[in-house]
Amino acid sequence: MKKQFVRFALLFVFAFGGAKAHGENVESPEVKARLEQILSRVETREFRPFYEFMFGLFLAKGGDLYDLRVRLNDYSNHDVYISSATKRDIGVRLMRIYSHTKSKSTKRDIIEILTMYGDKRDPEVIEFIMSRLSSPEQEEMDTAWGALCFTEVQDNAVYDKVTDLVRAGKLSEKKSLIAKMRMNLSRAREEAYAFLRKTPNVLDFQQIADNLCHREDMGGIQIAIDRSKAEQNQSYACSIERKCRIKYLESCEGAKFREAMKAISEGFSNDTEIFPMLEVKIKSKDRVTRETVVSYLEQRLNAYPQHLPVNDVSVKLIIDMLSAMEKLEPNADMKLKIGNLIQKASKLKWAA
Repeated sequence: MKKQFVRFALLFVFAFGGAKAHGENVESPEVKARLEQILSRVETREFRPFYEFMFGLFLAKGGDLYDLRVRLNDYSNHDVYISSATKRDIGVRLMRIYSHTKSKSTKRDIIEILTMYGDKRDPEVIEFIMSRLSSPEQEEMDTAWGALCFTEVQDNAVYDKVTDLVRAGKLSEKKSLIAKMRMNLSRAREEAYAFLRKTPNVLDFQQIADNLCHREDMGGIQIAIDRSKAEQNQSYACSIERKCRIKYLESCEGAKFREAMKAISEGFSNDTEIFPMLEVKIKSKDRVTRETVVSYLEQRLNAYPQHLPVNDVSVKLIIDMLSAMEKLEPNADMKLKIGNLIQKASKLKWAA
């Protein structure tokens, strides 16, 4: 067992270049050699017609480029250092292949690799990305946009280019915002908020609000709550990813929690998703927060028909939560209400 662990550790160090062992910002020879090996295979296939013909017969087109993308992704995820010189070499060689090849799949792979993993400080790479965003080929433009949504490009010229595409009617405002929030959230935030306040499309609202939430920005949920009150429409609030809504509820207390629960507590597929958050809220020092929890549990109990058997695990969870709350509640009136709800829940007929 110990020998297997040692073997695995050695393989891991070799695979990811041992960058940390060589010190910070020092490129491992293994990293450079591995990338060179893959790039050489790509060039051999592209610039030697016989090899390209054989690869086309027996192997999937773009296999080596796929290997390169996977390798660069692994290095990125494990913080393996790649020097600017190596990144520039990759960029120059891939752009040369791009200008030579007639294969759409090869072009698509190169656009994705350079947009996601190219040297973001290299003017030629930035120019390449911008040129693909302006491509008359819709597929190339879509590929460049899609890659921007998963990269760390923070160049203002690229950001402005995405904005220009919206003005020219070549890219939707929603798509542009997804890319721009990834590139520069602080710059895109107010633009995203303005979009959420005006869009009538629930799916577009959801995608932008979820993207904000995944970047620790809950502003989209607050806008959903405001629209829920103003328009008497909970669709926007309930469209947001459930874990984002729960995260927002966890951050609220008092009147803000009550307002949020009214707007976004609907739409959970089952009570077990929201109950862990409620179990924390029943211990809150804020009375309005505790009252809101009781009101929600009462609402859930009222949803069960009194004359039918009940086999939903939620009822038992509600009883358990109310019982725990009854022991903790300092207010006499609230304590009495909780006790009455426990009796009501206990009278529900359970299915055999």
